[in-house]
Amino acid sequence: MTTPAHDDTSPPAATIVAERAPETDEDKESLWLSTLVCRVSDPHKEQEGTQNAYISYLVSTESDFPAFQARSFSVRRRFSDFVYLYHAIVRDHPACAVPPLPDKQRMEYITGDRFGPEFTTRRASSLHYFLERVANHPILRRAPVLVVFLESQVWNSYMRSRPTKQLASAGESSGIFDGFSDVLVNAFAKLPKDKDDFVPAKQRADKLADDVLHTDKVVTRLLKYEAEWEADLSEFSNQFVKLAQLEPEMAAAFRVFADGVHGTEMALSQMREAVETEYVVPLRDTENYVVSVKNLLKLREQKQLDYEGLIDYLQKSTVERNVLASGGGNGFLRSRVDDLRGVDHNVARVERLRRLEARVEELTKSAEAAKELSQTLDKEVARDLVDFERIKTLEMKSTLGALAEEHIQFFQAMVEQWEKAIPELES
Repeated sequence: MTTPAHDDTSPPAATIVAERAPETDEDKESLWLSTLVCRVSDPHKEQEGTQNAYISYLVSTESDFPAFQARSFSVRRRFSDFVYLYHAIVRDHPACAVPPLPDKQRMEYITGDRFGPEFTTRRASSLHYFLERVANHPILRRAPVLVVFLESQVWNSYMRSRPTKQLASAGESSGIFDGFSDVLVNAFAKLPKDKDDFVPAKQRADKLADDVLHTDKVVTRLLKYEAEWEADLSEFSNQFVKLAQLEPEMAAAFRVFADGVHGTEMALSQMREAVETEYVVPLRDTENYVVSVKNLLKLREQKQLDYEGLIDYLQKSTVERNVLASGGGNGFLRSRVDDLRGVDHNVARVERLRRLEARVEELTKSAEAAKELSQTLDKEVARDLVDFERIKTLEMKSTLGALAEEHIQFFQAMVEQWEKAIPELES
C-alpha cells in the first residue's frame, strides 16, 4: 500500500475564516455527552520475509457517535495511514494546534530496529497518545476523515480516491503586494507587546516547553541510573550464586538471597520499561505538541501583521490620492519626465488619480477581509488554547497516575519478594 504524498505548506488565509462554525449550546452538550475512546496497541509485522514488510497497529475504538455503525470496533493501520490522517486534519483545520505524530518532529528517543519490539512498542504508545489527543479535542474529534480512519475496512481505497492535494500559499496569488507574499513582507516584523493580546499565552507556552524539557532530562537521567542499578543487581546476584558453590553449608541461603536480588532486578527492569513507554514517550510528544501551539500563535501574529501592513499601505495610498486630487503631487522630476515623453500633464494626472482610486478601493476591501480574518483567527486561537490546556491537563493527570502506579507495583513486588525470602533465610 502506497500512501499519497502530503504537503506541509501553510493553508491559504481565506480558508481559516470558515474554520469553525459557531456552536450552539445543544451542540456543545451533545458533543460532551458523546464518548470517543481510542487505543493503539499490538504492533504486528505484516508480510514478514518480503521486501514489503511493515508494522501494523491495532486501533480499537469505543464510541456512541451516531456516525459509527457500532459502539465497539477495531481495525489495523500502519504508520503511513496515521501520516495521511495527520495531514488531512492539518489541511482541514488550519486554526487548530493539531497534535503531532511520532517522527513528525525529532524522535531520537526511539532507536534501534524499526521492526524490533522496543521501537514498535514505543511507537504504538506515541500513536496512542496522538489519537487520544485528537479524540479529546472538541473540533478534531468530529473530523470526517477520523471517522473513516477509525472504522473503515476499505481505508486504502479511501486514501487513493482522496489524495491530499498541495495547498497553494496565499502569497502566490497576485494582488496588492505586486507578487510579493505577505509572509516575505512581514518576515522580520513582530507585534509590539502592547498590541499583542496573546503575549501571556506565548510566555506560558515557552515556560511549558522549558519545564517539559527539564523534566525530560531529569527522568532520562534517573532511568539511566536505574539501568546501571539493574546491571549492578545482576552482578550482585551472580556473585551470591558463586558463593553458594563455594560454601555448601550456606548454599540454600545464598541461592534464596540471590533469587531475591534477581527478582528486584527484574521488577526494576519492568518498571523502567513501563516508565519509558507510558511516561517518557508522551512527555516528549508533549514537547512537540507545544511546538504546534507556538506555530499556531505565530500564524495568528502573522495575520495581524498582514492586517496592519495593509492598513499602513492604505493610509499612504489615501494620502497620495488626496494630495493628487487637490492639485498637488506633480513633482519637478515627474513633470520633466512627462515633458520628455510628450505626455500631457492633465491626462497623466487623471490617469494617476484613476490608478490611485483603484488601488485605494482594492486595499480597502483587502484590509476589511484581513481584519475579519485576524479577528476570527484570534477567537479560534483563544478557543484552541483552552482546548490544549484541558487536553494537556487530562494527559498529565493520566500519565502521572500511571507513573505512580508503576512505582507502587514495584515496591509491592519488592515487599512480597523479600517477605517470602526472610523465613527461608532465618531457617
